[in-house]
Amino acid sequence: MSDVSEVPTVFLSHAYTSSQGLQFIVAGTGGGVGTTTVAALLATVMTQRTGYAPRLGDHPGGTLVSRVCLAAETGPHIIHDLGPHVAGIEALTEPSICPVIIASCDPWGIEAAESAAPTRHSLIVLNHLHPGKDKVGTKHGQTPTTTAVPLFWDPALAQPGLIDPGSVSPTTIHCVETVLRFFGI
Repeated sequence: MSDVSEVPTVFLSHAYTSSQGLQFIVAGTGGGVGTTTVAALLATVMTQRTGYAPRLGDHPGGTLVSRVCLAAETGPHIIHDLGPHVAGIEALTEPSICPVIIASCDPWGIEAAESAAPTRHSLIVLNHLHPGKDKVGTKHGQTPTTTAVPLFWDPALAQPGLIDPGSVSPTTIHCVETVLRFFGI
């Protein structure tokens, strides 16, 4: 598989037939690792940076639209929250596809993310890091073959519902901006 037309439709919305813009595929190594939260943060920060809101796609039963409020004109990019459906993401190799793997920062999460993202074109976000407890650049936050970005615990993200961008920590915003810069935005 090399393009989204070969991915099972349960994972992708019809919006992915567009050839314009980048397609951010946000997938988690398990339930509760933060795919919806990271997808919502990507949409919010992308809108703030570009002035255009991305189109959103969600997995069945997903809650992405309840986490983000976009009041900008729709731009060319797409953010799709796959939820805990990381299997098969390694097959998406089109240059316009931006695979973002969300994993918990523990040996199992890192191993699962590494096996799902074997190329340098993928980006891993290690979630649930705790300042002062987890050390980025040692055992946590480092993977041998893929770029990993740490996402520290942020109380503004810890509850369900709409994310208030004004209450998100600067460290969280920096993580999301790093993801966008990795893919050229």
